[in-house]
Amino acid sequence: MEGGTKARTPYTPEHFDEAIDAEGEPRGVYADLLPALEEVDLTEAVAEIKAHLKLHGVEFKGDEGPEEFLLDLVPRVLNRDQWEELEAGLRQRARALNAFLRDGYFEQRIVRDGVVPARVIETSENLEPEMVGVEIPGSHAPVIGFDVVRGEDGRFRILEDNCMNPSGIAYALAARTAIDIFVPLQPPAERRDIAYAVELLRQVLEAASPDGDPEAPAALISEGDENSGWWEHVTLAERLGIPIVDPETLEVRDGRLFGTPAGGRPEELRVIYMRDNVAKLRDENGDPTWQHALLEPVQRGNLGTVSAFGSGLGDDKLTHVYSEELIRFYLGEEPITPIVPSYDLADPEARKEAFERIDELVVKPRAQLGGRGVVIGKQSTAEERKEVMEAAHETPEDYIAQETVHLSTHPTFSGGGLEPRHIDLRAYAYGDEIAPGGLTRVALERGSLIVNSTQGGGAKDTWVLA
Repeated sequence: MEGGTKARTPYTPEHFDEAIDAEGEPRGVYADLLPALEEVDLTEAVAEIKAHLKLHGVEFKGDEGPEEFLLDLVPRVLNRDQWEELEAGLRQRARALNAFLRDGYFEQRIVRDGVVPARVIETSENLEPEMVGVEIPGSHAPVIGFDVVRGEDGRFRILEDNCMNPSGIAYALAARTAIDIFVPLQPPAERRDIAYAVELLRQVLEAASPDGDPEAPAALISEGDENSGWWEHVTLAERLGIPIVDPETLEVRDGRLFGTPAGGRPEELRVIYMRDNVAKLRDENGDPTWQHALLEPVQRGNLGTVSAFGSGLGDDKLTHVYSEELIRFYLGEEPITPIVPSYDLADPEARKEAFERIDELVVKPRAQLGGRGVVIGKQSTAEERKEVMEAAHETPEDYIAQETVHLSTHPTFSGGGLEPRHIDLRAYAYGDEIAPGGLTRVALERGSLIVNSTQGGGAKDTWVLA
């Protein structure tokens, strides 16, 4: 169409690019995909995708109100060999993290044997002391989101782990639908279906039933449209066929939990999928939150929760620093997928080295989510680096440092054509299974390493080939 924007052979990459090699030639399946995009009016396709997502209410709540879900139209493709290795690494990590969570709330063998410092558990803001010794059905964190990156060498590495019911899988489903409708590409026959993640989540909820009954009454707990992920909550509840229950309707009677779905009557709940904003049994003042009332049904074995209270101990960025040791200790295996090299700033030697190289590293508050409080040395000011060093010197147990990864790039529509933009992958474990793909997140600003949706990032459909 006249006036539209067509794709061309995009560029010669300056860094590792997942679709284009160092000579500017498409890799693997991209040799067919990118030329096919040359026949697409990208401007029109983008407008249609935006209109479709808006029509279906696909959005999230940012700090200043509703924000649109920004979806790029160039899919990311992971071939079979790439995915099988990553899948094995993620499955291994999920097993190790859940072994650590159980150990952390029971014997703490890993501390007793000197593998990790006691502070990893004892000083975590996500530790729930009232969950110590509480038996739960299934695992503490049956749903885990992994933030996966690739650097200059093209190897996958784990940047962070998210054990407290990570968000994003419904957006991956929405991305697949929109791309298939409005970008006229012929997906390879071996492309796997990301919608399988819903079935895996269903199995996780069934496994959380206290008495093993797969038909046990279940509900998704959410406070409603004030939650940043409300659209996802509605979407997942509909696909799972379970009601959404507001925390204000929950009531504990004789050690059992009852909730009232919108327009319904109170009923006993045996399994709850926790997607509300409150993630603690007690607030910063030590006072009980509304969730504290649910502790009795959990302790008495009448209620299964996805995920368990205190599973955020696995989210803790200090836990992540030692996560390769968790794999060795609990599984007796070497890590399949390495982490980005990370440092415990409460270790005096590590802190000294990190401060000497502060302009080369990334410093993160160990308990913050969504990229908040992160200082990227190469993209920060001298004043920002000084402030974070002062904070880390005062309370070093509250910070970690990581090597800066020059995230891989991928062809992304910029308005005038395809340009390289940095990406990562939010992949999902459901029990012992890994969803086939996940949500690729993309930094929409040239040169930016910030891919989080809450900070202006976008997303891509992710094709995994069987």
